[in-house]
This record gives sequence, structure tokens and C-alpha cells, in this order.
Amino acid sequence: MPVEPDCGGGARRGQVPIAPGSRGGGIRPRGRAGRARVREIGWLTQWRDAAGSRESSGRSSKARARGRDDGTELGGTGTSALAHVDQAVLLRLVHLAAGGLAGGAVRLLLTVGRHGAVWIVLVILVFVLGGRRGRRLAVTTAAALGVAAVLAELVLMGLVERAGPSAVLGSAVHVLVPNPAPFSFPCAVAALAFAAVPLLSRLGPPWAITCWLLALGIALAAVSAGQCFPSDALAGALTGLGSARVAVWALGEPLRRRGRVSPPVRRPAGG
Repeated sequence: MPVEPDCGGGARRGQVPIAPGSRGGGIRPRGRAGRARVREIGWLTQWRDAAGSRESSGRSSKARARGRDDGTELGGTGTSALAHVDQAVLLRLVHLAAGGLAGGAVRLLLTVGRHGAVWIVLVILVFVLGGRRGRRLAVTTAAALGVAAVLAELVLMGLVERAGPSAVLGSAVHVLVPNPAPFSFPCAVAALAFAAVPLLSRLGPPWAITCWLLALGIALAAVSAGQCFPSDALAGALTGLGSARVAVWALGEPLRRRGRVSPPVRRPAGG
């Protein structure tokens, strides 16, 4: 380390003042030990500068990788048209949900749709009150919910690992309700909603209108709350619809009527 000057401001005996900012401090010691100390300080300075350069380069590489994953590049030069539209729609919906009444509706929809709570309640009601055909429909709907949960939360989310709006846009997006999932693709609440709707809507027109509106509201609420991008909600809806098809394919049409076989008609012998 550089040796401090004496109280009088001059150099101590055996030391030569050097220009400020030069390597080794403001005082350069003489002799072999002094020159070795200066070389040691120079090596430490070079190592520190090289480590800082590597760290800065690593942060830049990670930022560029995140930009490629989300369809954007540093500086906005590589922003794709799809990502631009996705972010514009997201910011518009988040702005609309910033009001008190709209924010309350978004929170309510996400509360009833979280983990498929509202759909599980409806499945239980159909199973208990729907008779034999209702029980078949409830079992098929429960299977569709299970397939959607596995695909959305365990398979696709782990494969894609897309960062949510708060990680991509930062303070530009106001997160009304934090996303409980680590990633945003696909939207899990939308997947569960659209897995149950195609089956529960077969109970009749009133059920169909109510369930479809509720599913659309939950998907829009997830985007408006800043949990996911619109493309994540769309991917979740497609995942849910596919899960419903898989459940029907595996268990059969739940409300298909089984026709009765008519006994053969006996004709007169002379006829």
C-alpha cells in the first residue's frame, strides 16, 4: 500500500513523490522491496479491472438472452412485431384495470379462478345434483382439469420458462395481483377455465353463456393484473381446450344418449 507523507507534506526518507493517479499511489518507495510492492499493487489492480469487465460482460449477455427470449433486444432494435403488439395490449389492459371498480373485479375473478376453485365447486355440484349423466360429466370435467393442470404448470411452463411482464418491462407495468407461478407461459388460470367450459356448457344454454363469460373474464383478468402477456393467456386457453378434447377422447362423450334396441317385429306367416 502507498506510504502516507509526513505531517509536513513532504516525502519520507527513502521515498520519491510521483504524480497523482500513477500506479502505486502518490509515493513510490525505493529499493527492491518497494519495487516488489509496486508490482504487486499493479497486478491486483489489473486483476480487479479484468474481473469487473467479465462481470459486466456476463450481465450484458444475460440481458441480451432475456431480450431474445421475450422477443426484444437491448435498445429495442430487435423488437418483433408480435412482441410489440403483445406488450401494447398488456399495457392497455393494465391501465384500464387501474381504477378502483375494475381493479376489484380483476381481483375477484382471479380469486375464484385460482387453482380452478370455481370450476371444482361446479364439478362437485354437478356430481351431486346431476344424476347419472351429471356424474359422468363431472368425472370427465375433473379429468380435463387434471390434464390441463399437468400440461400448463408442470410441462409447458417448465419447458418454455418465459419471464412475466414485471421481469420484462420492469416498472412500466403495474402488477395488480402477483403471479403465484414462477413463469407466465402458459397462463394456468386460463388453461383450467377453458378445460372445464366446453364440458360444463353442455348442460344447457344458460350454463354455456355463464361459463364462457366467466372463463373469458378470468383470462382477461390475468392479463389486466399484470400476471401474464396476452399471448400467454391465449396459449393457456388453447391448452385447456386441448385438455378437454383429451378427456373426452379417453372417457367418452359424457352426455351421449344411449339408444334402446327395439325388439324385432314378428310378421304373420301369410304376410
